[in-house]
Amino acid sequence: MEGKLQTLVAKQHYFYMDLSPDGKTLIGYGPTREGVVGGPLPPYAVNRFDVTTVAMTTGDKWSRKPNDILVMSKWSLDGKRVALAVRGHAPKDREGVESYRIVVTDPDGGNEDNLVDSPGQFMGFIHWLPSRREGPGAKAR
Repeated sequence: MEGKLQTLVAKQHYFYMDLSPDGKTLIGYGPTREGVVGGPLPPYAVNRFDVTTVAMTTGDKWSRKPNDILVMSKWSLDGKRVALAVRGHAPKDREGVESYRIVVTDPDGGNEDNLVDSPGQFMGFIHWLPSRREGPGAKAR
């Protein structure tokens, strides 16, 4: 991956990117295309970057809400799912109260499982923990 990170996300701002366990794919929240200076902001989404080809794929199945402002992405330990901590602006009827939700999805944003949806600020990081069933003493079924 030496020297490719700048090429992958050139001229774009991505938040809390994460590299897949196999080292082949970066995932992060950012613009779906390059914007024009002084023009409207491009749409934001959870995007994946192929480290070898530098190609970007937008997670078009992920259900972004209009008030979403920041997303932290974290690959599962097996690379099959992605956890997303989503921070949102307050709704107009509740100014000053942010919200957050934590969801788990497939890498393309499909099959979303909502774990938490709550008012307040999320000030932290998300991590996957290994399953106790997959520890050193685990038996195959």
